[in-house]
Amino acid sequence: MSNLKQISIGVMMYTQDYDETFMIRYQDPNDNSLYDRFAGEKAWSVLLQPYIKSTQLFKCPSQTLWPASSSSGGAGYSDYWFNANISWQKGALKLAAFEMPASTVLIGDGGTGSAASVLTGCGANGRYGCTATHTGLNASIIATDAVGANHPGATLHLGGTNFMFGDGHVKWYKGNENGTSAVIKSGSTAPSANTPSFKPAAPSL
Repeated sequence: MSNLKQISIGVMMYTQDYDETFMIRYQDPNDNSLYDRFAGEKAWSVLLQPYIKSTQLFKCPSQTLWPASSSSGGAGYSDYWFNANISWQKGALKLAAFEMPASTVLIGDGGTGSAASVLTGCGANGRYGCTATHTGLNASIIATDAVGANHPGATLHLGGTNFMFGDGHVKWYKGNENGTSAVIKSGSTAPSANTPSFKPAAPSL
């Protein structure tokens, strides 16, 4: 929770410097939809470094599936994921797009280890696009490790996981054994004061 709170401060500083716009998932100058740090591409967690100035903050003490990366942006760099409904390779939403920032999920525990790790809260392993069939369902926040074994990000910390929201606050929520959140709704569920969700107000999914 402490790591995420410090990351949240970096996110808010970043948005202030970039006209209230969030980080892109990763720079993609080759336009090949493939994160390649060797080509000089920077993922969202690397773009935050000028504000955070610590790679250690992206390593969750409870995450032991993969070793920490010694190189900037390499595999094992981040144990956290970013909301894929907010950020992609060619752009990201502004803060003004959130009708309910305090209920919109921004970052959470249980990433894939990639510096560019993102989740949607919908579909297999919580990664794929959200559809109407996901409306009202608990968010899927399962992460996958480097060897393809499912790891329930929903149960990292005493049966739950930590989430950062669009207004910068961080909160722990209980998880389910099947890798879903007990409270957070899918990215197809519009957030409200009582239903924290992956989905921002715009654009519509």
